[in-house]
Amino acid sequence: MAKKDGNADKTAFDPDKFMSKTELKAALAVAEGGAIPFAIAMTKDRQGLIWLARHGKPKAMRDALIDEAEKAGAELDDASVRHGRASVGAGSNLVTFKVIKEAPGALWAPIQKRLRTVGYGLLDIVTDTNVDNEADATDTAAAGAAPQSAASGAPAPEAPTPAAPAPAAPAQPPAADPAAALAGLRESYKKLLTAIPAVLAITPALKDNLVSIATAAKAALDRSDIDVARDLIATLDGEIHAAPTRADTTAPNATAIADKARMAWDACLSIAAREAGKLRAEITAAYSGHGFGAEVDAFFTSRIDPAIQRLEDSELVATLAAASRSADPQERRRLLADGVRIVETLQSMIDHDPVIARLDDNPFTSVAIARTAKATLGTLRKTLQSAVG
Repeated sequence: MAKKDGNADKTAFDPDKFMSKTELKAALAVAEGGAIPFAIAMTKDRQGLIWLARHGKPKAMRDALIDEAEKAGAELDDASVRHGRASVGAGSNLVTFKVIKEAPGALWAPIQKRLRTVGYGLLDIVTDTNVDNEADATDTAAAGAAPQSAASGAPAPEAPTPAAPAPAAPAQPPAADPAAALAGLRESYKKLLTAIPAVLAITPALKDNLVSIATAAKAALDRSDIDVARDLIATLDGEIHAAPTRADTTAPNATAIADKARMAWDACLSIAAREAGKLRAEITAAYSGHGFGAEVDAFFTSRIDPAIQRLEDSELVATLAAASRSADPQERRRLLADGVRIVETLQSMIDHDPVIARLDDNPFTSVAIARTAKATLGTLRKTLQSAVG
């Protein structure tokens, strides 16, 4: 995506020039075993930068990020730089960044977008002023020489041992055994169905949304469409977990509603990114050998990628994160009301966006981008309204 600066065209900075996906994924695999030091920031053109290492002081990571960004030619938004320690939930795709100073809301979307490129769809950024005193995940004395960064020749985060593979995104069944994958999905579907009555007992207004998703998921299972069934079941799971529980219905627990809503939208964006990638692969395969590779790339760059980006660029994640952190009930209520307005704007955009509205009906493969986003936003609107009153 290009943007003009004066009379010259300027292309957005490529984060791979700063830290490659291979290096980033390897470092995050180590973070599954315990906290490791990191620094994050965004560029002036809103690209997320992440710098991780197996050991060391978080403040040193901040200095390294600034140095390496300069070497890579990135123009940093200096106010966005944060450092601390990173961890990954065992067997999950949730990355938690503990930062020593509260992160600006604008930083969330670029960092999450970067994490999604290596299979980590969920992000949490929490403030912990004591984070410098936490232990490293690995023993500094046992660490070997650091590999060289392809972008700059400077030491890059060390790769994990073969015993620590990068965690796969959840709900990814083994492709080699579709029968087993379907059986697992059907079992998950049955468990989710049993949870719906408890949700509706507290929030009856969610009935249409949940029944709609469940019906679509069953249809996908009946026709053995594993990919669509997986995404719809993940959506249903997210909606159920985002819905208010009996403990959430009291005013002090509006924080829990904000947390659940943010996680549900995070999951929705992960599904959208994965489905768009699947569609791109199918179109590329359909035209392989016909000399249309450049045209396919140009089509996605100009049409599909910006459509997904429009979903990711909303301020919903940052607004909900601010609401969950706020200790002031009035401020939290205001932020949740802002969240409702953002959700309504996203709903209108999906209904009228000429690309997003048609992605699910493409002739190449079954995807559930618009359907998932509509269902998620429908639930979020009602759950957030229940907290606002």
